[in-house]
Amino acid sequence: MFGHIALERGLDWYKCLLTLSLPEPRELNINPRNCIGTVLSLNGHRRYFCMYHAKHPECIKKKASKVCSVVY
Repeated sequence: MFGHIALERGLDWYKCLLTLSLPEPRELNINPRNCIGTVLSLNGHRRYFCMYHAKHPECIKKKASKVCSVVY
């Protein structure tokens, strides 16, 4: 199954989920623009989640042109 969430509406739920995963509770300040491309995989049967957030591609200059390589 696949779903998506609009963080503008689900920000409280997302913030609660991230707070539960921290070793010590603290106040989170989440900017929805920084969450673009974040993948959240939920497993309700085993009750765990996994999060992946891609880093920005690293650009490498080669002779007069820019070539960007994405690190996976």
